[in-house]
This record gives sequence, structure tokens and C-alpha cells, in this order.
Amino acid sequence: MSKLAEMSRQQETAQLVAEARYAAERVALYQQRLYAGKGDPRRLAELQRIAAGAAERLERREREATGDEA
Repeated sequence: MSKLAEMSRQQETAQLVAEARYAAERVALYQQRLYAGKGDPRRLAELQRIAAGAAERLERREREATGDEA
């Protein structure tokens, strides 16, 4: 793999990490809002689906990375 391709892959991985972290933080914040009685359970479910998708994309990338190195 070329150096440029490796840098691009690292940037994409960093982007996936940031997306997964952001989605998880949104879930946590919305859970607090829901506990305060100001949220909608359907919105929480939507945010949880988004966070799960982001986490899955990150996990897939990490599995691909370890498969490439083996």
C-alpha cells in the first residue's frame, strides 16, 4: 500500500472514530434529557440506531485493518 493510500486510510479511520464518539455522546446527552422528562423515546431510539451504525462502521474498518496486516 502506498504511503498516500495509507495516510488516506488513517484519515478515514480517524473520521470513523470521531463519528462513533460523537454519536455515542449524543445518545448519552439525550438519555439525560429523557430522564429529565423532556425527551422523546422515539428520538432516543433513532440516536441509538445512528450510534450503533457508526460503531459498526468503525469495527468493520478495524477488522479490515487487522486483516490487511496479518
